[in-house]
Amino acid sequence: ASMGGPDIGGIGFGAGIERLMLLSQLKPTPFPFYVLIPLDESAEEEGFIFAQKLRSLGLYVEYGFSGNAGKRMKRADKMGMKEALLFDSEGLRSGRIMLKNLETGDQKELSFNTLENLIETLKQHKDR
Repeated sequence: ASMGGPDIGGIGFGAGIERLMLLSQLKPTPFPFYVLIPLDESAEEEGFIFAQKLRSLGLYVEYGFSGNAGKRMKRADKMGMKEALLFDSEGLRSGRIMLKNLETGDQKELSFNTLENLIETLKQHKDR
């Protein structure tokens, strides 16, 4: 009635989300390890498929930015991402991708025969 309507009965419930999280057995989603950045517009659609395949094999990747490669790298850096996988259509077809450290700017070309091989190479790189 305080808001100008008829009196209506109701029931309410409140719980602090932090308490629910403490009681939950769910683990937080891991932060993506890599951001995928297409170097040309023609690789955009292939990037979605590439990201999905990498995710299905257990690699955590982010592929939700828009704009040119420079803008995407700036956004990834602002998010705290450490490394980016840069690719173009030709590179994906021939099994080549660039690994770029967003903090130092260092890049390294990685070659792979299969996606499993690429993931293994990335894991070895992370262990260093």
